[in-house]
Amino acid sequence: MQLLQKNWLDSWLFDRYILHYATPKQLIQPAIKEWIVQGLIQAMPALKIEQYFEAKPNWFEECDYLIVAVEAISNDLIAVLASSWVQTDSLPFLYIKIQMIADRYQKTHLLKHMWGFHLYKVNQGYLGFPSIVALKTCHPAVFSAMRVFSRFDGVQMYPRIDGEMPDSEMNEIACLIADSICPGLEFCLHTGAIKNASVPTDFYPSLPTTKKADVGHYFQNNLTPADRLLCILRISTDLAKHRILQALCKKL
Repeated sequence: MQLLQKNWLDSWLFDRYILHYATPKQLIQPAIKEWIVQGLIQAMPALKIEQYFEAKPNWFEECDYLIVAVEAISNDLIAVLASSWVQTDSLPFLYIKIQMIADRYQKTHLLKHMWGFHLYKVNQGYLGFPSIVALKTCHPAVFSAMRVFSRFDGVQMYPRIDGEMPDSEMNEIACLIADSICPGLEFCLHTGAIKNASVPTDFYPSLPTTKKADVGHYFQNNLTPADRLLCILRISTDLAKHRILQALCKKL
């Protein structure tokens, strides 16, 4: 950790862990990249972490925001959340490139705290709080976490797993984002599934499970471990953006 201290632009302390924030310009040193990659390999040995980063040699430089979580007692890296702004001809959106949490911190408040810190920093940036947040996942817990915010007035989520279709504008946004982040891959607008979007294709040995029956059935019926579900939040009002920050961020 001595090597890393000078590179963090901000940190939030919690009882069990510390969250650190930086941008790629602070994290391009080979030793720091290696520390993060090896930390993820140690935290999640069942996943193909090494192959993922080998397939994405410019991954760090392509990020705009990076949050890492370090366990307070052990100093082990236990989670990473990274994102980048994607500019298209018709709209900018915040793309969540990765969010990974060690098994022993699943079902804790760590994910909420990381998202709060992350969006707090994004909100301070030149584009402000995003109107569109997108990610692709095969983990039902990620979908469930995003779906919570669709309960707020002014927030829509794609896809709908209750059988109802999103409005035509949301469908257009989904097609645009799918083509932007996974060009050339097969995308099913009805389900949100992007075929063979995993890097590498066997990154997960099997689909993660969940106790939420509706979400679990949807993932099992529409995805394989090699596929990813495109998930989008559209936040259309300033009040909704403020409420999301209030729900997530300890400093507001």
